[in-house]
Amino acid sequence: MRHIYICALLAILSLLLCACGGETTEPTESASEQRDTAEPDTTRDELKASGEAVAKEILAAYDQAVADALELVNDKPSAAEVKVKLQELIDGYKEKM
Repeated sequence: MRHIYICALLAILSLLLCACGGETTEPTESASEQRDTAEPDTTRDELKASGEAVAKEILAAYDQAVADALELVNDKPSAAEVKVKLQELIDGYKEKM
């Protein structure tokens, strides 16, 4: 009885695999590929430079946030004190990031 179920399952899987096959067509250009070929290189370079500038700003803010957090815990205050101060620090950096 168990063999019948296994054979039926294999038959169904085989049919599914056959049904998924079919004619293959050449892929068409996607919208992004068409847009990329239409844009001049200067626009891409400008976008890349602006993206890198934003990334540098975010990383600088993150580095400063980590430095500020380390200053909060240098004196080893209690957990309750640190929690309040860290929440204030996080709220201050939310806008920057």
